[in-house]
Amino acid sequence: MVKPLPSYAGGNTLLDYLLSIGPNAVADSAKVLDFKSGYVLLDANAAITDVYFPIDMMVSNTTLMRDGSEVEVGTVGREGVCGGVQLVLDVERVPGKALCQVAGRAARLPAADFIRWMAESSESRFAILHYVQASLNALEISVACNALHPVIERCARWLLVTHDRVQRDEFGLTQEFLSIMLGVRRATVNSVEQELQGLKSIRLERGIIHIVNRAALERSACECYRLTIDRYNQLIKSSPLR
Repeated sequence: MVKPLPSYAGGNTLLDYLLSIGPNAVADSAKVLDFKSGYVLLDANAAITDVYFPIDMMVSNTTLMRDGSEVEVGTVGREGVCGGVQLVLDVERVPGKALCQVAGRAARLPAADFIRWMAESSESRFAILHYVQASLNALEISVACNALHPVIERCARWLLVTHDRVQRDEFGLTQEFLSIMLGVRRATVNSVEQELQGLKSIRLERGIIHIVNRAALERSACECYRLTIDRYNQLIKSSPLR
């Protein structure tokens, strides 16, 4: 069930940047909704009818294989948009799904209004294209990270990314999801989480991860966490991530 909330008042870095370029009446149609974990925002091979700007939730992007299997290949949070990239590139459907991984809020904007907004504002369109490049940069860093860095460093990085996106110290993040994103078995994720808990950076409690010492968690993370932020900020200068 999706719970409607008051109108958009900020919180998504990309949308705030777009609005700062030049407020557009089309953005008034953005509605803030509260999503539960597992809710499908964009369905595989279905027409994109709305775009979503996460505020304090995390979205998983999946891809479908020919045998019907489905795997998670990336995530989007308050730094980005779901569905908008495809529409700017004149693509009407996504090959996989975009679903809510960590519950929270997002601003939903009708696809027709978003397309009109991009058509009327070349600056906004260029900003989205910069976001596309930032997303490609993040993907490249993730590939390099998976090849070069120990699991504990990569796990710390993912926890920091999630913490940044949901803007709260407690969140549900399954070992299954982390095992897919890290490319390791669930038993390995459990061992790494226990190690991070032993370092007093997180606390585990019934499927909930508590960030108790962010500075300690940052010390455990690899360079890719800060590198991704720095490269994003180079492209989206007017509304940088921390």
